[in-house]
Amino acid sequence: MTRPYPMQTLLNDSNLLGFGGVRQARKNLCCGSLKETPLSGCIEFYRELCNLVLFKFLKKECFRLGFHVKRLYHMQALLNDTDFLGDTIMYKAGTQEWDENYAKLVEERRNSEFAPYIVGTPEWACEFEKKIQGDQKYKKAAKIWEGSVVLVFKAEPEAGFDNDFFIFMDLWHGECDSVRIVPSEIGRSGDYVLEAEYDRWKRVMRKELNVVKEIATMKLKLVPFNFKKAAKLAAATQAAIRLVDLAGEVSDRFPDELEAEEHRSFKALMEKMKAEFGI
Repeated sequence: MTRPYPMQTLLNDSNLLGFGGVRQARKNLCCGSLKETPLSGCIEFYRELCNLVLFKFLKKECFRLGFHVKRLYHMQALLNDTDFLGDTIMYKAGTQEWDENYAKLVEERRNSEFAPYIVGTPEWACEFEKKIQGDQKYKKAAKIWEGSVVLVFKAEPEAGFDNDFFIFMDLWHGECDSVRIVPSEIGRSGDYVLEAEYDRWKRVMRKELNVVKEIATMKLKLVPFNFKKAAKLAAATQAAIRLVDLAGEVSDRFPDELEAEEHRSFKALMEKMKAEFGI
């Protein structure tokens, strides 16, 4: 399983990777001389190696090659990656395994949770999908719309979103193939990525803010900004308004307004989704 890394900017920094690189790191490792290996080379080497094996296997190989495992803990601190030491993501995004297990999670939670569902949960996204699929007003308003739309909630730890949160809507000519919670690499690949603070999205879904005005004033930011895409969004105002209406019909239960026990359960769900699905 490929292990995705959040510190891609650091790993791709040519200034860091210029002080020895993978070849020197590999040479030093094989000689059992990690201490002499440039740190930048170690970073790239670990990234490459961890893309091939799980951490437990890597730990075993550390002893075989004769260098201290505690160096890996130093790398963890450098990368600021709390999952680095053993907690690999169980399912790789974009694979059939990910899709099947995500669908299983949705089904389990739809059978165990009560509607209205909490905004941001897989069962909420599924209910939103069904609302869009069965809505004739949306079909009419979006009959010429082409392209996926991604809603990005900026990280809001107090609400339970420790990282940016991505809701991917696969839309085409009034039809909705799916609405799912996805990892950042999938979310950022959407055709129209709209980003804003969690509280702003909450106010939009409650119709306290006008979604068209928020897009026009770039409070809901199109990322990256593109004039052609911005023009298409401006021409699809009725479809956007209807999507907001439908989101409001699904639920008005937001994570930051839950009782303490419910909020703990929500945070536990977010941790589970991060560990298993990379969300």
